[in-house]
Amino acid sequence: MYKCEVCGYACNDKGRLKRHARTHTGERVHVYKCEVCGYACSQSESLKKP
Repeated sequence: MYKCEVCGYACNDKGRLKRHARTHTGERVHVYKCEVCGYACSQSESLKKP
């Protein structure tokens, strides 16, 4: 179990905790980018095909 030191949020996945930690820092990581409009997001599921 991984636990957030800031708010106590707990989860079973280290990557999920790392992603959660960004909610406290305001850090935004844009990994996926739409080649048509330039929209960027951190999760591939957020990109929608035209």
